Amino acid sequence: MEKASASFSKETKKTSIRHNNRNLTDKQKENDWHKHIDWNKSHENVYLEQVPLREKFEELFEGAVADYNAKQKRKDRRIDDYFQKVQDDKTLEPQREFIVQVGNIDDYRTENDKGEPTGNSEADVKRNKELANEILLEYYKSFEKRNPQLVIYNAVIHNDEASPHLHLNVIPVAETYKQGVKRRPSFNKALREQGVKADENNNKSLWVNFRNQEVNALADLMRERGIERELVGTNAYKDHHAYKQAKQLEKEDLSVEIEQLQGQKGVLEKEIEALEADK
Repeated sequence: MEKASASFSKETKKTSIRHNNRNLTDKQKENDWHKHIDWNKSHENVYLEQVPLREKFEELFEGAVADYNAKQKRKDRRIDDYFQKVQDDKTLEPQREFIVQVGNIDDYRTENDKGEPTGNSEADVKRNKELANEILLEYYKSFEKRNPQLVIYNAVIHNDEASPHLHLNVIPVAETYKQGVKRRPSFNKALREQGVKADENNNKSLWVNFRNQEVNALADLMRERGIERELVGTNAYKDHHAYKQAKQLEKEDLSVEIEQLQGQKGVLEKEIEALEADK
């Protein structure tokens, strides 16, 4: 590979760790959702980190919750299960998933869907996969250095699909809350606290700047190995379905932002009511 694209994308808030870790029953493997997986190559996957979400979550937040509970005079205001509380809270999110990839499908095969040669020999394909895995592994190792407030709890490199890619699952940790639980899982707040800039007039700029930071980090690792980053846009989508899927994710992101703002309003109203009741 002399040139290759660098891709960093986010999944929706829903994720399937069982799918990522290939922890599936034989019946589930036969489902159409998994027909893109070559199960004969699943042993080539690289499982980098596998800590149950709740376990990692409690490790990160139990101290802050204990401090909060210790200050509550009323038992009904103490938190018994913070993980469940966050799942029910529209302003917070227990985790985020990212997918990281070097190159596209044609970099990892000798023929395209039309049976035309891609220009890669079998040796090229093998070498490209090795390079991609090397880059993705180093990217994983450096992620938390750039993002100290995005804590990894699950990470795997898939080599049993059309092209190697990394699934990275993180828990966002924000720590500048003045009221209530002082440490909370808020993705946007965590990004701001670790220094990602945002245009106050553009709600999407925070994500765009974070994504650019990660793509540039990936491109640096590629460049160290003599691979120039190839810029691609919407014309890089394989088909119309993939394009529509990407656009749907953008709509879902906007819906989530609106939902979170509405939830934040409700939380503030409840906190005001509680403060009034304590007077």
